[in-house]
Amino acid sequence: MEVYWYVFYVDGQHPWHASKTRHVDRRYLKALGATIDASGFHGALVATGAGGGWDPWVISSTLAAHTERMRFLIAVHPSLLSPTLLAKQALTFDHLSGGRLDINIVNGHAGLSASGVHLQHDERYAHGAEYLDVYRRFIGGHSGPIDFRGKYLDIRGGQPVGSPIQSPYPPIWVGGSSDVAIDLAAKHGDVYASWAEPLDKQAAHVATFRAAAAKHGRKVETAMTVHVVVRDTEQQAWAEVDNMLQYANQDAVDALQRGLRAGQSVGQERASALHGGKLPKHARDLEIAPNVWAGYGLLRVGSSITLVGTPAQVAARLIEYHNIGVDKFILSHHPLPEEALRVADDLLPLLPLSPVNPQREAAQRTARTFNNQLNGVGVR
Repeated sequence: MEVYWYVFYVDGQHPWHASKTRHVDRRYLKALGATIDASGFHGALVATGAGGGWDPWVISSTLAAHTERMRFLIAVHPSLLSPTLLAKQALTFDHLSGGRLDINIVNGHAGLSASGVHLQHDERYAHGAEYLDVYRRFIGGHSGPIDFRGKYLDIRGGQPVGSPIQSPYPPIWVGGSSDVAIDLAAKHGDVYASWAEPLDKQAAHVATFRAAAAKHGRKVETAMTVHVVVRDTEQQAWAEVDNMLQYANQDAVDALQRGLRAGQSVGQERASALHGGKLPKHARDLEIAPNVWAGYGLLRVGSSITLVGTPAQVAARLIEYHNIGVDKFILSHHPLPEEALRVADDLLPLLPLSPVNPQREAAQRTARTFNNQLNGVGVR
């Protein structure tokens, strides 16, 4: 399995509560990147919001200059960035990072209307299909000119940007739980990503996706986002979750859930159904299976599932998900630097982690050759 961590510009012990957030700056993110880079993590998801906040490309570019191993899974909203500009950004980052780029295509709703985008749920994925078709034409080494006329995109006389280090292009991750999301990932994705669900439902979800990919003659890897609370004892782990709930209130939960319902997200609907929108008296009131807590969606947008327990217990749960077909995992818990160290020290050694990808080694060799060529012609 491959394990990714999480990079975001908002952090703290309990970042959903103003009193428990931290000041995040370049030094803070460099420390987080150094932790991820020096441990067994394969890389990190660099998340984005469609509205305000920091740009994940700038964050990733900053960290790439100070890291050597970690991959950058950069979140992209197709509705907010032209496919031609994405091709240029991806080509540039792939070369300058030594082939350490993955792209996470996000067709979700969050903040899009505030950015002037008003596509409905299925339209976002239809647009995403055209978008990825065009993007691959620009970056995959094709010869120009490029013309494309679809319902959402009209490209005339486009010119390819060139070939990236990773062939034919940096891996594309596509997320979503709806039928149209599954179809988009089955046709266009290199990795299909979804939020964690209970094990039996996740197994059915993976099987459904694999069948969809097989209809297109493809085999596509799967990934899952899940939170982890790892402590020396199970009692300490659940005490941490109880402490998380001390910094939440029902009014804030209600406001969050109203916003989520407006987003037409199938994955979010499934996540919300697990906790019912009500703060429990005790964290374990929402323990839906051994070491599986369903309450994180009360606090923040995203998956509700958190794996809670000792390193051995959480490792066992992750391996169960791996055995039903999940290839890659995006883990997180706050504060991000400290918890990354804890997970790297206590949890990762218990997992069957994949070695360094041979393609990455080849990409790094190509990058060194590329840099040597630049130096040979006096480019610095």
